[in-house]
Amino acid sequence: MKMTIAEALNLKNSLKSVVSNAQRKMHEVVFGKRTVGGKEEPIPEDALLFEEAYASLGKAMNISNRVNTFLAECNIEFEISETVRQRQNNIALITALEHAQNQSAPTKRFDRDWHDGNYVSVEITYEPFQNKKEFKDKVKALRKTNRALNSKILQANALEINLPVTEKELEEFDI
Repeated sequence: MKMTIAEALNLKNSLKSVVSNAQRKMHEVVFGKRTVGGKEEPIPEDALLFEEAYASLGKAMNISNRVNTFLAECNIEFEISETVRQRQNNIALITALEHAQNQSAPTKRFDRDWHDGNYVSVEITYEPFQNKKEFKDKVKALRKTNRALNSKILQANALEINLPVTEKELEEFDI
Protein backbone atom coordinates (compact mmCIF):
# COMPACT_ATOMS: atom_id res chain seq x y z
CA MET A 1 0.00 0.00 0.00
CA LYS A 2 1.60 3.27 -1.15
CA MET A 3 1.59 6.31 1.13
CA THR A 4 3.90 8.96 2.52
CA ILE A 5 5.85 8.43 5.71
CA ALA A 6 3.70 11.10 7.39
CA GLU A 7 0.54 9.19 6.43
CA ALA A 8 2.13 5.96 7.66
CA LEU A 9 2.88 7.61 11.01
CA ASN A 10 -0.79 8.63 11.28
CA LEU A 11 -1.78 5.07 10.38
CA LYS A 12 0.58 3.79 13.09
CA ASN A 13 -1.22 5.97 15.67
CA SER A 14 -4.61 4.75 14.43
CA LEU A 15 -3.44 1.15 14.74
CA LYS A 16 -2.29 1.86 18.28
CA SER A 17 -5.86 2.92 19.12
CA VAL A 18 -7.27 -0.16 17.40
CA VAL A 19 -4.99 -2.45 19.43
CA SER A 20 -5.86 -0.62 22.66
CA ASN A 21 -9.59 -0.95 21.95
CA ALA A 22 -9.18 -4.63 21.10
CA GLN A 23 -7.33 -5.19 24.38
CA ARG A 24 -10.06 -3.36 26.30
CA LYS A 25 -12.76 -5.46 24.62
CA MET A 26 -11.06 -8.61 25.90
CA HIS A 27 -12.52 -7.70 29.31
CA GLU A 28 -16.05 -7.61 27.88
CA VAL A 29 -16.11 -10.94 26.03
CA VAL A 30 -18.29 -13.96 26.69
CA PHE A 31 -16.13 -16.96 27.55
CA GLY A 32 -18.85 -19.59 27.61
CA LYS A 33 -22.47 -20.40 28.29
CA ARG A 34 -24.19 -20.03 31.63
CA THR A 35 -26.69 -22.48 33.07
CA VAL A 36 -28.94 -21.53 35.99
CA GLY A 37 -31.04 -24.24 37.64
CA GLY A 38 -30.49 -26.58 34.74
CA LYS A 39 -31.73 -23.99 32.24
CA GLU A 40 -29.23 -22.52 29.78
CA GLU A 41 -29.32 -18.72 29.55
CA PRO A 42 -29.27 -17.36 26.01
CA ILE A 43 -26.19 -15.47 24.87
CA PRO A 44 -27.15 -11.98 23.65
CA GLU A 45 -26.88 -11.53 19.88
CA ASP A 46 -24.56 -8.55 20.22
CA ALA A 47 -22.24 -10.37 22.64
CA LEU A 48 -18.60 -10.59 21.65
CA LEU A 49 -17.31 -14.14 21.90
CA PHE A 50 -13.78 -14.77 23.13
CA GLU A 51 -12.63 -16.47 19.92
CA GLU A 52 -13.73 -13.49 17.79
CA ALA A 53 -12.18 -10.91 20.12
CA TYR A 54 -8.94 -12.87 20.40
CA ALA A 55 -8.67 -13.28 16.62
CA SER A 56 -9.37 -9.57 16.10
CA LEU A 57 -6.72 -8.61 18.66
CA GLY A 58 -4.21 -10.92 16.99
CA LYS A 59 -4.90 -9.44 13.53
CA ALA A 60 -4.61 -5.88 14.84
CA MET A 61 -1.32 -6.67 16.59
CA ASN A 62 0.04 -8.39 13.47
CA ILE A 63 -0.74 -5.39 11.25
CA SER A 64 0.57 -2.95 13.86
CA ASN A 65 3.78 -4.96 14.20
CA ARG A 66 4.37 -4.99 10.44
CA VAL A 67 3.77 -1.23 10.13
CA ASN A 68 5.95 -0.41 13.17
CA THR A 69 8.77 -2.65 11.94
CA PHE A 70 8.64 -1.15 8.47
CA LEU A 71 8.64 2.41 9.84
CA ALA A 72 11.59 1.57 12.11
CA GLU A 73 13.50 0.39 9.04
CA CYS A 74 12.56 3.61 7.23
CA ASN A 75 13.78 5.64 10.22
CA ILE A 76 17.16 3.95 9.93
CA GLU A 77 17.34 4.22 6.15
CA PHE A 78 16.35 7.89 5.97
CA GLU A 79 17.99 8.87 9.31
CA ILE A 80 14.74 10.39 10.54
CA SER A 81 15.24 9.47 14.21
CA GLU A 82 18.71 11.01 14.32
CA THR A 83 17.46 14.20 12.67
CA VAL A 84 14.50 14.52 15.04
CA ARG A 85 16.72 13.81 18.06
CA GLN A 86 19.25 16.41 16.89
CA ARG A 87 16.45 18.96 16.50
CA GLN A 88 15.14 18.21 20.01
CA ASN A 89 18.67 18.49 21.44
CA ASN A 90 19.07 21.86 19.73
CA ILE A 91 15.79 23.04 21.24
CA ALA A 92 17.09 22.09 24.71
CA LEU A 93 20.35 23.97 24.03
CA ILE A 94 18.40 27.02 22.84
CA THR A 95 16.37 26.97 26.06
CA ALA A 96 19.56 26.84 28.15
CA LEU A 97 21.18 29.65 26.14
CA GLU A 98 18.10 31.85 26.39
CA HIS A 99 18.09 31.39 30.16
CA ALA A 100 21.80 32.25 30.30
CA GLN A 101 21.16 35.24 28.07
CA ASN A 102 18.64 36.58 30.58
CA GLN A 103 21.28 36.27 33.31
CA SER A 104 24.09 37.84 31.32
CA ALA A 105 23.45 41.54 31.86
CA PRO A 106 26.28 43.20 33.77
CA THR A 107 25.13 45.13 36.82
CA LYS A 108 26.59 47.68 39.16
CA ARG A 109 24.95 48.90 42.33
CA PHE A 110 25.84 50.34 45.70
CA ASP A 111 24.80 49.00 49.05
CA ARG A 112 25.56 49.78 52.66
CA ASP A 113 27.57 47.37 54.74
CA TRP A 114 28.48 47.44 58.44
CA HIS A 115 32.24 47.70 58.81
CA ASP A 116 34.22 48.63 61.94
CA GLY A 117 31.20 50.05 63.72
CA ASN A 118 30.08 52.22 60.79
CA TYR A 119 28.00 51.83 57.70
CA VAL A 120 30.07 52.21 54.59
CA SER A 121 29.05 52.38 50.96
CA VAL A 122 30.05 49.22 49.07
CA GLU A 123 30.04 48.81 45.31
CA ILE A 124 28.60 45.48 44.11
CA THR A 125 29.23 44.49 40.49
CA TYR A 126 28.32 41.48 38.43
CA GLU A 127 30.20 40.71 35.24
CA PRO A 128 29.08 37.63 33.28
CA PHE A 129 31.66 35.37 31.65
CA GLN A 130 29.97 35.89 28.27
CA ASN A 131 28.02 38.85 27.03
CA LYS A 132 24.45 38.80 25.76
CA LYS A 133 25.50 39.08 22.11
CA GLU A 134 27.53 35.86 22.31
CA PHE A 135 24.47 34.01 23.62
CA LYS A 136 22.25 35.57 20.95
CA ASP A 137 24.68 34.51 18.22
CA LYS A 138 24.72 30.91 19.47
CA VAL A 139 20.89 30.85 19.64
CA LYS A 140 20.69 32.29 16.13
CA ALA A 141 23.05 29.59 14.79
CA LEU A 142 21.07 26.80 16.48
CA ARG A 143 17.77 28.14 15.13
CA LYS A 144 19.27 28.23 11.63
CA THR A 145 20.37 24.61 12.07
CA ASN A 146 16.88 23.67 13.29
CA ARG A 147 15.25 25.25 10.24
CA ALA A 148 17.45 23.05 8.06
CA LEU A 149 16.62 20.00 10.20
CA ASN A 150 12.88 20.78 9.99
CA SER A 151 13.18 20.96 6.22
CA LYS A 152 14.98 17.61 6.15
CA ILE A 153 12.28 16.04 8.37
CA LEU A 154 9.49 17.41 6.17
CA GLN A 155 11.22 16.05 3.06
CA ALA A 156 11.63 12.63 4.67
CA ASN A 157 7.99 12.58 5.83
CA ALA A 158 6.87 13.37 2.28
CA LEU A 159 8.70 10.34 0.81
CA GLU A 160 6.44 7.66 -0.61
CA ILE A 161 6.80 4.18 0.79
CA ASN A 162 5.08 0.89 0.14
CA LEU A 163 3.69 -0.40 3.44
CA PRO A 164 3.40 -4.18 3.83
CA VAL A 165 -0.38 -4.02 4.51
CA THR A 166 -3.39 -4.04 2.24
CA GLU A 167 -6.42 -1.78 2.20
CA LYS A 168 -8.58 -4.85 2.83
CA GLU A 169 -6.74 -5.54 6.10
CA LEU A 170 -7.26 -1.96 7.25
CA GLU A 171 -10.93 -1.87 6.24
CA GLU A 172 -11.59 -4.67 8.69
CA PHE A 173 -10.74 -2.19 11.47
CA ASP A 174 -12.44 0.83 9.86
CA ILE A 175 -9.16 2.61 9.23
